Amino acid sequence: MTNKERDLIDILIKTPYMSKKNIFGKYSGNNFDGVKAGFLRNFTVDITQHPEYLKQLFVDVFNEKNNYDVEKLIILSGIFGLINEDLIDVLIKIILEPWHYWHESIASIFEQLKSPKTTDALFAVATNHYKYLDFELGHRMLQVQCIWSLGAINTKEAREKIIEIAQVSDDLEVKERAELQLRGERGSML
Repeated sequence: MTNKERDLIDILIKTPYMSKKNIFGKYSGNNFDGVKAGFLRNFTVDITQHPEYLKQLFVDVFNEKNNYDVEKLIILSGIFGLINEDLIDVLIKIILEPWHYWHESIASIFEQLKSPKTTDALFAVATNHYKYLDFELGHRMLQVQCIWSLGAINTKEAREKIIEIAQVSDDLEVKERAELQLRGERGSML
């Protein structure tokens, strides 16, 4: 990702919090579509017409191991509704890496996509230890999100992985959320 692309994404992300005019136009709370159109005119390519470019940016971020660009691309994909099956393979590669802080966000994307291809990755993430999550509820939140995502996939293998997560976790809340998910209930995050 180029510095210009990073800057444009930053401006787009910050626009709702700014009241002044920026390079994409004036944002007044009801014209975000105009701001998005301005972004697409200024970005390297129109990613809504060429989503393969967005996928390539994810590949580049994976190769560069750039934590902050993972965040930018996840947000950008959401703003333009470009989170789809075409991104699954690269997102699986990214979620399995320890160098970023977006495991829970990617697990949430996998919940939306409901792809059985993500089952093993979700299990691996739920049972790994990430130093950045060493705070009171950090690992619990990630494990519960992975349980929810596996529940959304709802295949035999995904359900088996939920059981395995519950078996290896020492956290009683995680075990409870796994049981709820297996009964078809989501339960709360915490």
